[in-house]
Amino acid sequence: MGILLNVLLHTLFIISNSQALVAPTFHESLSEAETNGAVNSEILKSISASVESSEYQAKSTTASTLPNLSLVGSYNYQTEVPSLGPITFGTHNNYAIGPVLTYTLFDKGKDKKLAESYKLQSLSKNANYTAVKKQIELSIRLVYFKTQYALKELDLVFNSLQIAKDQSNDIDQRFKAGSSSRLDVIQAKREVLSYQLKFKQAQTKLAGSLRELVAFIGVGKEFDMSRPIPKTMAQEGIESPSVLIDLDSIDHTLKNFSGLKFIGPTENHPELKVLNHQNESLIKAFESEKSSLWPKLQLLAKSQYIYPDIVLPKKVIQNTIGVTISIPLYEGEASESRAATKLSEANSSSYQKQQRFIDLTRDFFKGLDSLASLESQKKLSEKNVNEAKEVVRLTYQSYRAGKIRYLDVQDANLKFLEAQVYDAQIESSILVEKSNLHYLSTEEK
Repeated sequence: MGILLNVLLHTLFIISNSQALVAPTFHESLSEAETNGAVNSEILKSISASVESSEYQAKSTTASTLPNLSLVGSYNYQTEVPSLGPITFGTHNNYAIGPVLTYTLFDKGKDKKLAESYKLQSLSKNANYTAVKKQIELSIRLVYFKTQYALKELDLVFNSLQIAKDQSNDIDQRFKAGSSSRLDVIQAKREVLSYQLKFKQAQTKLAGSLRELVAFIGVGKEFDMSRPIPKTMAQEGIESPSVLIDLDSIDHTLKNFSGLKFIGPTENHPELKVLNHQNESLIKAFESEKSSLWPKLQLLAKSQYIYPDIVLPKKVIQNTIGVTISIPLYEGEASESRAATKLSEANSSSYQKQQRFIDLTRDFFKGLDSLASLESQKKLSEKNVNEAKEVVRLTYQSYRAGKIRYLDVQDANLKFLEAQVYDAQIESSILVEKSNLHYLSTEEK
């Protein structure tokens, strides 16, 4: 019974240790990465707060165009009260309290135009929020594609390593049978070492891309990214991986991105909307400043409970209504200078918008040209990979038949890997161009 218990405990210990040695999995689809990147972006949070600020500023300025009703009270004590004989003119204690209504009857629309300017500022910042969100989405996609490519490159190097190992084992057997030379054995082992080194280098490259991705999306910081491998390699017996990576494959993403039609930049592109609203806001601010040169007419109405009544020491209710007018006579051209400043800024914004439209259109058509070229290269690259694979098979058959040297086998293996890596580069580049076109487009169909 005691022996059985020891065996059971030992078995449980082995199972628990083996489970503890299983590397954790970092899973993140492209759509999840885009969502997490937007949610965790401090830049977007800052812009959102700025949008709120402009909205409140617009509300505050709009309120100044409405009637203003307030309760006003005053109190003062005077030590000396003027008198003439027994008659006093006033009292020591004086106070008044009551509602006061003020309303601007005419100011040439100064406050109204200023409020409209702030509203347009808010729209500009909203458009900027959309533009920055698209920029962040683009940045995340580019880093995600870079990581996908690094994953595929690591997988391709691993496959080449397996081929090299299989060939090395075969040559060992042939050497023992006397049909291969000692030089072939050493060269085969060196090739295995070379691919092992390439695997470590590809793993380091993948780790760097993962760190960039994690920094963008704000999740996954708890993982040790120093020795990552694709989740598909988990059963391959690779030594001490720190984390298993489960991302969308390049093939899956290419399929999702296939068939997209892109429409070139229009006035509704977020970047252009930012500059357009900015231009309109500055024009309204210019008109508001110009209105400062006109007379301003205000209504004043109040009803106060006062003591004393002029000079008589008694409490009365005093009602007052009237208008005030102010006309600027001289201010050293301050308003005209402020108006000219706003107009110049509006013109500058208009020129920026025109130039940005030219830049977006140029980049859009460059992207279309590049995408067409890459899709053409992809067809040739697939053919190149298939032929390189066949060359590897035939070359090794020729080596086994004693027709060529093992160096020729190594050369064929390396060219096959290079063809596969180049094909993966083209796939990644296609995704990059499509993402750039998505950003440059006003809409996507």
